[in-house]
Amino acid sequence: METRSKLNLNKLSIQSLEFKTSRGCKSKRKLRKEFKRQANPLGNVLLFDTESTYFDVSEGSGGERRVDKRMLMPFQIAFGIYRWNEREGRLDKVLDEQMFYVSEMFTLRRYRSQLENISYQYQQKHERNMEKTGFPLLAAKEFLTFFVEMVNKYNVNTFCAYNISWDFEAFKNLVWTFDPENEFFRTNFDNPFPSEYRYLDLMHNTYKIYSYRLIESGVNDGTIHRNGKTRRIDLKKDKGNGKGIYSAQYAMYNLLGIEQRHFASHDVIDESRLLERCVQDAGTQGLEYNIMHPYKLLYQRVLETVKQEYKEILKTT
Repeated sequence: METRSKLNLNKLSIQSLEFKTSRGCKSKRKLRKEFKRQANPLGNVLLFDTESTYFDVSEGSGGERRVDKRMLMPFQIAFGIYRWNEREGRLDKVLDEQMFYVSEMFTLRRYRSQLENISYQYQQKHERNMEKTGFPLLAAKEFLTFFVEMVNKYNVNTFCAYNISWDFEAFKNLVWTFDPENEFFRTNFDNPFPSEYRYLDLMHNTYKIYSYRLIESGVNDGTIHRNGKTRRIDLKKDKGNGKGIYSAQYAMYNLLGIEQRHFASHDVIDESRLLERCVQDAGTQGLEYNIMHPYKLLYQRVLETVKQEYKEILKTT
């Protein structure tokens, strides 16, 4: 059963924080800031999305020893900055959605040729969108500088993405390849952003709040089924690019009636609506922060629930 948990502001008070005004303790201004942070831990949230793929960045050729290496990197990035409006019960925009294509991926032969080989049709789709949106090409280093400027200018507290570990990896590799001297990012960690910022995985929280609804839908429409060959329970209809019940595409269609278009700019807008829905139903205190690599955890959790509660139904499928 889905319920909405509201923050009991009566339990939070300046006095309950037990700060004193003696020397060495926090000032009243810092005290108020701490109170606000506890009341709304989401703060100013930067929601971002990348269209990314794996590139071959192998080293060595000819007589040299070849080191095979594949690296996930983004070719399109979009983000917007939002803040939860408790009074109106909605997510307000702080900064309109920004979208850029990483110029190196389309102008450097080693990357452009790989984009074409992965899917020429997909690459052409993005080039048409690029032309339609006025060629928002930006070199990786210039984009990263702009990104950090916006984080500081709008006092971002939280980074948010759907399946955030994927976008973390893409961001980290972009920095490592094109702007390794950038002191804001931490390329030696799975989370490339500074530790003082929270992060929120929208996939993890969507399933924390709506798991039973999405599992029920998956069983009813056949997305969750017993594989005819292996007799194992699968959480998506087919392998490869098949979308499981844990995908953004499946969740947004079932919860919001939105068809994902797979442009980062559109996905940020759609995912902001999903974040808004999550906060409306669970509150900012009902969200779980700083959960890394949720895919494996979620898959096992959903699979166990399905085995326990739908085993008999799936016997006959």
